[in-house]
Amino acid sequence: MRQPAVRVPGRAPGLVPRRAAGSARRRVLGLALALGALAGCAGPAASPGITAPVATGPVATGPASSPSAALPSTCPGTPGAAPTPCTPAQLEELTTKAALYTEAEQVYRRFFELDGKLAMQGQDASPEVLALLGGPFVDSYKTERRELVGVTTSGYGLLVFVTPAPALVHAGSDVALSVCADGSGVSAFRAGQEVGKLAIVQATFYFKRIDGSMKIWGRTGTKVSSC
Repeated sequence: MRQPAVRVPGRAPGLVPRRAAGSARRRVLGLALALGALAGCAGPAASPGITAPVATGPVATGPASSPSAALPSTCPGTPGAAPTPCTPAQLEELTTKAALYTEAEQVYRRFFELDGKLAMQGQDASPEVLALLGGPFVDSYKTERRELVGVTTSGYGLLVFVTPAPALVHAGSDVALSVCADGSGVSAFRAGQEVGKLAIVQATFYFKRIDGSMKIWGRTGTKVSSC
């Protein structure tokens, strides 16, 4: 689901460099690649008037099945769709997953903000932003920011959407978010000279819960013409 465009504090995603910028500007392109409803539960649809069968006749033993036992739980549908019947177990799984997506989005939006501030100041990775990262993304992000020290930006850019990406998986991750950030109106500078504009980047961020806290575990992304 695409949410309405909202301007959120954070780092705009990529940089469209000019020739003099070198490898550091190419890194800007990938810097800040940077939950809606989940897909409905699977399961057979049930007609409103159908109840569980009750054994009859002289051979029937034991209590009759409760009619309510056959009624399924209701799971949220995909965006724009009606809720669908599902089992209690499916509903519990969906509820647990929804909580993970909510936590992941909070972590991502915080990362977007902190990364954007570092970019505006041309600074190296801070302990505050590193606390949001885990696994292989820690060293990857450190390298990116180190190569961009001294490159500043004129703003954060626009975070257009953040939405769950249940079909995408990444080794070791628990959930993924699809995001799109528009930095086309933001300039990048080195030594006071403009070296390019940020890009519009659509990315997937992967998250894993470590010791009770959600961490950004990985990221993939690409430049696009629009979100």
